[in-house]
Amino acid sequence: MEFKTDVLSKYIDLISFPMELADEECEMESTDATIQFSVELETREYGVRYISIHTKMIEIGIGDHNLMIDPYSPAEIDGMDDDQWEIVDCIDLEHQQILADRIELDWQTKKAYVYYG
Repeated sequence: MEFKTDVLSKYIDLISFPMELADEECEMESTDATIQFSVELETREYGVRYISIHTKMIEIGIGDHNLMIDPYSPAEIDGMDDDQWEIVDCIDLEHQQILADRIELDWQTKKAYVYYG
């Protein structure tokens, strides 16, 4: 099953953000992010054996720049290739829902953490 959802900007943390990408007031404000993800279920006659959640794409505007992170190719900032980023899916099914509700983007490690819960 394929899904596309937005994560509000107030739930996005920018860690070790490079100041050369900040806006003219040296601020690092982001827009809401759009997340594309898939959910796969491995089922048996007796129930669900395994749930797999995989983030396929993150699109976000930061200042005057657009960042697109795809786990299988270098990230793009304003259409220009950037470093390869890793997407880490953090899954907590305690609340019995699968919903992307928070993102952390770490420029130092080039990891994007997407929290589902």
